[in-house]
Amino acid sequence: MEEEAKPLSGLEPIGTVVSSRREVEDDGWDAVRSVIRLDPAVLRPEAVAGLGEFSHIEVVYLLDRVDPGRVERGARHPRGNREWPSVGILAQRAKDRPNRLGLARCLLVSVDGLELSVRDLDAVDGTPVLDIKPWMAEFGPRGDVRQPDWSRRLMAGYWAAPEPAGPPDRTRASYDRVAGAYAAELSGELDQKPLDRALISALAEMAGPGPIIDGGGGPGQVARACLDLGRCAFDIDLSPAMCAEARSAGAGAAAGDLTSLPLRTASVGALASFYAVIHLDRPGREAAYHEVARVLQPGGYALIAFHTRDGATGPGGAVTRTEWKGQPVDLTFRFLDPADEAAALAGAGLELVARLDRGPVGEAEYPSQRSYLLVLRPV
Repeated sequence: MEEEAKPLSGLEPIGTVVSSRREVEDDGWDAVRSVIRLDPAVLRPEAVAGLGEFSHIEVVYLLDRVDPGRVERGARHPRGNREWPSVGILAQRAKDRPNRLGLARCLLVSVDGLELSVRDLDAVDGTPVLDIKPWMAEFGPRGDVRQPDWSRRLMAGYWAAPEPAGPPDRTRASYDRVAGAYAAELSGELDQKPLDRALISALAEMAGPGPIIDGGGGPGQVARACLDLGRCAFDIDLSPAMCAEARSAGAGAAAGDLTSLPLRTASVGALASFYAVIHLDRPGREAAYHEVARVLQPGGYALIAFHTRDGATGPGGAVTRTEWKGQPVDLTFRFLDPADEAAALAGAGLELVARLDRGPVGEAEYPSQRSYLLVLRPV
């Protein structure tokens, strides 16, 4: 018989988690990026005054995905693993606990009004947040900490990144090595791509009053095209060497990560990202799309381009290179399914407006099929 959920008396959510993870999973939380969006109907802006002076916070949240009928009130084997001892629910951190409360200690990345960007929050997208407190070292354990061996084995993969290939530092170092050759090769490439020019022109025309960001733009050719159209635009790229190439060509540029953009919430009129998300695994792309949604102004557009297939590899496949443009690299190029990416963008709150698929332009570019998704952050 299914048990009804009993709301905790006097408690109301103060906010909601916006996360790159939408489904409940046990491990791999290191790749997850989250924003806690506090409710202005519950909290005034001054409620977070001074919070940014702390490096970490504690977050209390409701495990609302847990079926109340599956709540454990006695003992069980952690994660159902019979190789581990049966212990009481209060001797483990399982989610199906009597009051369905979760507690996380998180790195506080930034405070932007009533939006808190955090790391190490093991809560999925949409989770209700009940309370937040600053973490003070004096509240840490006093004396030695002990725990049974089974708990260490259980936690072995909890904070592990689910896909170690091509992490940001390797991608950054690889593009730093090839920046000069890459910029020289791409110089003037848009002159041979009328569809790309038309899409960039449309994006510039529809953009809001904020700047246009060339996200993961390498030497900044999209940013320069927007500047030529009379719009304020600049490049944000993972590689400092690529940013230097963009600046030398006349575009403003700053080093930054698509999964954690160094931009204020709702500050961007439009964003273009051409072939940057192909270096991110699925959690990384989801994190990037949430960041795009965060920085776009309401009514702002984003244009995301990626490879879908070549002669040997289809959607879902990948090619890894260890040498490129005469330099040693460690790069993974992914071929993506447009429907899957549209769904991931929708999961981040971005509505699909248009899609364009095209083949390669002569010998001017890599011989792959490509897709462009134009999405909107709703007002």
